[in-house]
Amino acid sequence: MGLKFKIFIGYAMLILLLGFVIYLFRGERVKRDELKREMKELGMMRELTRKAYGCLLELSSQGEVASIWSESDLQLYRKKKRKDV
Repeated sequence: MGLKFKIFIGYAMLILLLGFVIYLFRGERVKRDELKREMKELGMMRELTRKAYGCLLELSSQGEVASIWSESDLQLYRKKKRKDV
């Protein structure tokens, strides 16, 4: 076990260490890309939820208005609806 063997072992350890660092770097990039994709998906889901909430709010406000209509208002609404169809 001479000096050449010790140098060879040192270089082998450096190469293994470099490979391990590259492996860790690649793993972190994969995780980062996955997190970006999930964040984009959550953003789209949040936007859809916001739109659905807005539509439900509008629908509930229209329902409140319709609940206080008199019979004549209801008849007028039905006539206009038939006319549009």
